[in-house]
Amino acid sequence: MIKLYTAVNAPNPRALENIIAIKQIEVETITVDLIGGENRGDDYVKTNPAGQLPCIELEDGQVIAEVAAIAEYLEELKPDPVLVGNNAAERAHTRMRMRQCDYLIFAPGMAGFRNTEGADFFRSRMRIDETIGAPMKRNTEDGFAWLDSQLWGKISSVATSCVMSIAFFILWSCFFRKSVFRLMLT
Repeated sequence: MIKLYTAVNAPNPRALENIIAIKQIEVETITVDLIGGENRGDDYVKTNPAGQLPCIELEDGQVIAEVAAIAEYLEELKPDPVLVGNNAAERAHTRMRMRQCDYLIFAPGMAGFRNTEGADFFRSRMRIDETIGAPMKRNTEDGFAWLDSQLWGKISSVATSCVMSIAFFILWSCFFRKSVFRLMLT
């Protein structure tokens, strides 16, 4: 059985848990204390040297991290319901929007947070430069504005045709988190 290493109240583990639920894949869930730093401890980094959450461990011991990589693995494992796309063009668009969310919104948003309000928590885990916090938060706002312009009028057609894709869920969570990011940006 696949082992899912996850954390409570963390966005990436939550996104993967949603995908697993939609796919109706049975996993053994192992909760790791992210806030307490268990993911950086010796025991966990033996499983995942990068200390990332979530990750899955396959029955043969292979470990896969990163939500997008895990989602694609699960898509191959259980193709129905389709989350990545029904054809090459849909899969390419899914990956494109996922990457755009990553580098235009999530990466600068997290960098902004980690280097301002989250600095005390992250200081022991990475270098902190409080001078980059505000510019990264502005980059996140710019990313949201650009993505809004690209998707205007397109989300409803996706939703009404009941096309379920990873990109749709990521974009939905992106817009849901928009209010959270906006709180972090002020």
